[in-house]
Amino acid sequence: MKNKVVLSLLFFTLLYSVLTQFYGLGKLPIVQWDESRLAVNAAEMHSSHNYIVTTYEHQPDLYNTKPPLMIWLQVLSIKYFGLTEWAIRFPSALAGLLTIWLVGLIVFRKSNSVFTTCLAMLILTTCDGLIQLHGSMTGDYDALLVFFLLAALFQCLRFLENGKQSNLIAFIVFVSASIMTKSAAAVLFFPVYGFCFFYISGFKKIKILMAAILLALLPFLIFIIYREKLAPGYLNAMWQNDFGGRFANGKDGHEGLWYYYIQHLFTFRFNWFIWCLVPAIVWAFIKQNKIIILYSGAIFIYLLFISIAQTKLEWYDIPLLPLITIVISLTCFDVLTVNKSRAFQWRVYLIIAVCLSHSLYQKMMFTSQRKGLRLSMDIYTISEKIRVYNARPDVLYYYSGPYDAWNYFYTLKNPLVKKVDYNTIKVNDRMIVIPSFKDSIQKRYSFLTLDSNYYDQTIRITGIKNR
Repeated sequence: MKNKVVLSLLFFTLLYSVLTQFYGLGKLPIVQWDESRLAVNAAEMHSSHNYIVTTYEHQPDLYNTKPPLMIWLQVLSIKYFGLTEWAIRFPSALAGLLTIWLVGLIVFRKSNSVFTTCLAMLILTTCDGLIQLHGSMTGDYDALLVFFLLAALFQCLRFLENGKQSNLIAFIVFVSASIMTKSAAAVLFFPVYGFCFFYISGFKKIKILMAAILLALLPFLIFIIYREKLAPGYLNAMWQNDFGGRFANGKDGHEGLWYYYIQHLFTFRFNWFIWCLVPAIVWAFIKQNKIIILYSGAIFIYLLFISIAQTKLEWYDIPLLPLITIVISLTCFDVLTVNKSRAFQWRVYLIIAVCLSHSLYQKMMFTSQRKGLRLSMDIYTISEKIRVYNARPDVLYYYSGPYDAWNYFYTLKNPLVKKVDYNTIKVNDRMIVIPSFKDSIQKRYSFLTLDSNYYDQTIRITGIKNR
């Protein structure tokens, strides 16, 4: 009977994590800013077969200067699933799911408890920062980055425990993959590896760590040199966008106080279990629980470095989420193991059940109904219309903003719709226009309104006024 309950709990946990991660994955339009930029990069790379130089509007992209591992995976996904929202997001969603399962594996190896393993996976699945915009539900870099960072840390600790060369090689591979995913963000995790090596073996194996890091950097260095050769200016742009400029100065106005990430973790980026973090760390040091101390140290070090960086964005804390989950889950197991009072244990189980039930319900509502989604749909009216447009003749869409990658992506997905320059509009052009830009068109062109609603209008140009 006990085995059936355990297996049922494990089955529910795995099924819940899959459904929560993949349900409605392609429902939302491609999201403004980063996801849309990557989507355009991937769509153009898929059509051009230029797998080294990422492009935007078929020109070398010197704004998004991250290494292209994520974009390569998106291109592969497009090849098999077509140019869809689902294909753009599949690599990120898969990385999110693998992160959840890897956390379960880490916790199980240290606790040998299926209950604690399921608790860890459910905590991470229901936290607000992972399966979220700019997390594993959109085609951004961060979910893939967090998987590679966690996998690298896992292999790092295994190597330090058993000294096996296979674990060291796996560590190098995962570190290299994290750098090829998001360069500077991966480098910020290097001090975490240094802390683990020093805490476990002192200075004895520091040379091994340094050699491993250099080997892991090699593919990145080869790539950036070759990319610079193919499209000069890349190295300078990458330094300004991803390294010195972003760390030393608030990029694009994204600034915050030193406690920016701490505040967000305790308000909306995790879930109720975040309040167990500080007691868990205190418990680890009192009981000298080595593994919890290691993951607690990783939390502190990475949090310190992203807090020092002047550019602050809420999704920079995603690598912290699995680490926090591991610390809380293993501490829970430790507490229940030390105190064997059945009355105490059942009280703990009851508190966990209440908190977890609320989190499961909240995440289910978010997944099924997008309740609590922090996204204004007003700016997606044009992209939504282009998304489903399949009539003839061609429609040219007009947008006067300086940047509209989320609309431009759908012109790549739907060749019937093209982007038009304001000064090159011709008679009989059919256009989708945001009402706030209608007046500027009216100054130069006469037109007939074909379709109109609160958010956008479809018009046909009937004449050109004197310019």
